[in-house]
Amino acid sequence: MKLDRRKLIRARELLGYGIEKTAQEAKVSKNSVLRAEHGEDIRPVTARKIAGALDVPVADLLEGGWQQAFDNSRYFRTHAEERLRERLRLWEAARDERAGDEERRRLLDEVGLVLDEANEVLRRLQENLGEGLGGMKGAGEENPYWEEVREADTSYRELLAMVGDAGLSVRPAKTSNAARLRQHKLEALAG
Repeated sequence: MKLDRRKLIRARELLGYGIEKTAQEAKVSKNSVLRAEHGEDIRPVTARKIAGALDVPVADLLEGGWQQAFDNSRYFRTHAEERLRERLRLWEAARDERAGDEERRRLLDEVGLVLDEANEVLRRLQENLGEGLGGMKGAGEENPYWEEVREADTSYRELLAMVGDAGLSVRPAKTSNAARLRQHKLEALAG
């Protein structure tokens, strides 16, 4: 995922943050912030952490356009199921070992972040639907952009099903200024 260099710098400067302060607030390495500011690919979770530290939606920092939405979706879908499966495995282990509430909540929040990223990927594709359909060859359902929208929607639904199969309930998160990036709140149905 690539962030727009100008948007990122503007957001951190509005808060009076330097690169080190941004990294500290986002709980990421200074190198991650530097890579983001140089337009390099960063992980979606890193982008979300940086955006959260700057108190802006991650969508406000993304490079624009249908092509970027298409590329981000394909990248996300490549790793999403594996990432979610790993986070669910860690949560289940913590539950089975009777880890503390704080540790289990942290792990549930990590599961929720994967769902948030899936939702954001789909939203960005839909935002750019007209331009994406026009920018890629193919008509109707044969259009690669349209196919990516369908695949992203299917991926999101499959991720939700994985969460449900793990005995978790998903509901929209109540957002505040401090946590407005969170879209999914997870609760354990049992244990």
